[in-house]
Amino acid sequence: MALKKGEKRLLMLLAPVVLIFLLDQLGVFGKKSKEVVDQTKTAITKTVAKVAQEARSEFGASSPVSVKKYDTWGRDPFATPEFENEQAAARRAASALVLKGIFRTGDRTFVMINDVVLEPGQEKKGIRLESVEGRKVVCRRGGQTYTLQWRERK
Repeated sequence: MALKKGEKRLLMLLAPVVLIFLLDQLGVFGKKSKEVVDQTKTAITKTVAKVAQEARSEFGASSPVSVKKYDTWGRDPFATPEFENEQAAARRAASALVLKGIFRTGDRTFVMINDVVLEPGQEKKGIRLESVEGRKVVCRRGGQTYTLQWRERK
């Protein structure tokens, strides 16, 4: 019984994945794991390129089929537009908080965020200072927790 073209392609794509699984189960991914992972990535990329070439020749694609190597997704594929809008709003709100200084006198610590001077546990203008950890400040604003880092100006 001969395999169909689609089944052959699926087998070609599935073989490297099974190979990775087997190598992992045998403990090959120890100290030399980076080498093996790189070789496997290269093998998978070559296999995908070969399948793309066959698809191009079989279906007569006028433009080349691109084969890209993705190490990161770039964005969450399961995120809803509402969730992404909330995240964008949180990033904008965080960018509005600017840590202008950390002052220590004796056993007291003061922090200046935007134009507000606060001590840990104090709240003014909707900003509550939770803690000061070295050069990092943890504060809350509008139900969100923000960590601000002091950076020297160059």
